[in-house]
Amino acid sequence: MTKLLILGASSSVGRHLWTRLGPDQAIGTYRSHELAGGRRFDSVTQSIAQVIRPGESSHAVILLADPQPDSCVKDPQVSHRLNVVAMTRLVEDLWGLGITPIFASTEFVFDGVKGDYVETDEARPILLYGRQKKEVEDFLLASGKPHAILRFAKVYGTEPGDGTLFSAWIAQALGGATAMRCAADQVFSPVHVGDVGEAILRVAERDLGGIYHLSGNQRFNRLELLEMTLAALVRRGYPRIAVEPCSIDDFNLPERRPKDVSMRAEKLIAATGMTMMNPEDAIDVLLRKALA
Repeated sequence: MTKLLILGASSSVGRHLWTRLGPDQAIGTYRSHELAGGRRFDSVTQSIAQVIRPGESSHAVILLADPQPDSCVKDPQVSHRLNVVAMTRLVEDLWGLGITPIFASTEFVFDGVKGDYVETDEARPILLYGRQKKEVEDFLLASGKPHAILRFAKVYGTEPGDGTLFSAWIAQALGGATAMRCAADQVFSPVHVGDVGEAILRVAERDLGGIYHLSGNQRFNRLELLEMTLAALVRRGYPRIAVEPCSIDDFNLPERRPKDVSMRAEKLIAATGMTMMNPEDAIDVLLRKALA
């Protein structure tokens, strides 16, 4: 058996996969955050053929990116060089080595008008980051070569201090916050990092191709998720925290955010047989760890 090539193994999803598989089952690359047992690779300045030999891997998950919309629009040339130019060249190099790319795309390829998106809905990004991801998607789709595209919803974890959605709110609450401000009009379908890792493995094992939405089973607005988190704390005896609803447009962001990027994952679930974690269960897991 060949190993899964994890390009960007120091990213949050990459770290999860690397921890699960290790060097016996995977090859992990990093650029600036050194990874024990990994191989250093800079997609902007290097060819992947410099760090992997033919036959070492049959599938590569591409987690390399500047995934922050604000960072991308702050320096469009730099982010385009990484998110588009380096990615398309990397994909070509992978095909040259006989490796099928599994490309991590994003919910932000949608404009957020309709919500509840399926794979056949038209991608019309309004964020620069989404446009960059769509450019790579279009390149893959036009190639006629083997590939898979996984559009990630908002990814959260269940480790205290991991900085993702629920853990950040819990840290605020346990840190003494008495009030929290939250957008009531931003809607998405959050997905647990463990489900993301499992989906990548199943896509590789089954050699699936095409576009798949990698999201949770339910759509929530951000305020609903915050209230769910705070209610779980109240049930454990913590004081109620005041919540101030607002619009995502009220925040001083460099680009207007799409309002409803919720996605449906039925195609992926049917192809892989996966069961996605429920956010309420994830909050309970997090609190058991945080309060232990």
